[in-house]
Amino acid sequence: MKMISQEILNSVSELKDAQKWINEATFGLSHVEDFIEQLSPGSNVLEVGSGSGILLSHLKNKFKNINFTGIEPFGNEFLLLKKYHTELKNIEGDIRYTKYESFDNEIKYDYIFLINVFEHLPDWKHFIKFLTRKLSKNGKCTILCPNYSFPFETHFNLPIIFNKKITYMIFGKTIKKKEKYNDIEGMWDSLNFVKYSHVKKFCISAGLNFKSCNDVSIKLIKRLKTDTEFKKRNKLLGFFGNLLSYLGLLKLLEFNFMRYLDPYMKLIITKE
Repeated sequence: MKMISQEILNSVSELKDAQKWINEATFGLSHVEDFIEQLSPGSNVLEVGSGSGILLSHLKNKFKNINFTGIEPFGNEFLLLKKYHTELKNIEGDIRYTKYESFDNEIKYDYIFLINVFEHLPDWKHFIKFLTRKLSKNGKCTILCPNYSFPFETHFNLPIIFNKKITYMIFGKTIKKKEKYNDIEGMWDSLNFVKYSHVKKFCISAGLNFKSCNDVSIKLIKRLKTDTEFKKRNKLLGFFGNLLSYLGLLKLLEFNFMRYLDPYMKLIITKE
């Protein structure tokens, strides 16, 4: 199992929500490190939505011959995240505090990745166009995010009733209460309810190669057994995962047609 280095864990362990951010970084590491290991020295890597910076810091320490840059827009958790960035001294100057829409340089990136960020973009189609400009000739992008074809909203642990609007009409009070309790006002509005089928169709129309990974949902279900914070936030997913495991049906998730129904998706996008 790929793990964040102990040196980095020690530097942030006393900060608020440390275990949550460590677990998120460890999850992201398990999905991006193999790609980075294949890059040539001097390659450029961009993380969109660096959050705490733990993952970026770990990658910079391990792959010293790769050029890493992170983007982290100002958000509700910015002051907390800034404390993490201060402790993770090796990322100073490598995180740009801006939205990707305002991120403008001449560099082409050999690898771009987003971990639980894509579902918050105001216009995910605009981001796909951004990839066509910023990826190098043989560049790749990994996107990990919920798939809203599966009728469940993971941030609020609510079933999706037809669409975002109707779901809010029914559960609006619960959503507002959770936002206030968890200090995440605006979270619901930020969700774009992106769907696998829509991303696939748009990527192909934009001249990009599109591939989905068949193992991501299985890994997510296995994560529920080891990550107590994640399990606490995803009780319904845990129920379905345990049910599939008990019935011996987890293998069904590996079939290609399940990508349209997966609760979570891992997409690999490359330039032709």
